[in-house]
Amino acid sequence: MIEEIESAIVAKLQEVFPDLEVLPMPEDASRFKARNPRGTVLVGYARTQFTDPVADSQTVQGLRMRFMAAFMLRNLRTHRGAYARLEQATLALAGFNAGVQDVSPLFPGQSHFVREFQGTWQYDLEVIATATIYS
Repeated sequence: MIEEIESAIVAKLQEVFPDLEVLPMPEDASRFKARNPRGTVLVGYARTQFTDPVADSQTVQGLRMRFMAAFMLRNLRTHRGAYARLEQATLALAGFNAGVQDVSPLFPGQSHFVREFQGTWQYDLEVIATATIYS
């Protein structure tokens, strides 16, 4: 489920930002080198929060899966800068159905500034999908 949702988010952001490098989070992020001079977006699974289980004839538990899109961009305020790209991504992913059975459409959780390093601005956008598990 997690890999399917991550792949769907990557594909959606590649569609929205054909001029950027949009990739799943690399295995070794510390060694990753961005190759696109305009910017890179790395998408990865962040964490899942579970509700308390409810036991009836079966145990039911809700979950909130959180995914992060890390935007690393050269510009901040231009029409192709971090602010505009964050807004575009938020609108594109809000309500996006990742196509995974029994998983809700995505909704934004939060976005925030991470850092600026040598003219590259990093902002993270969190999106959330919910589901229910039965056991």
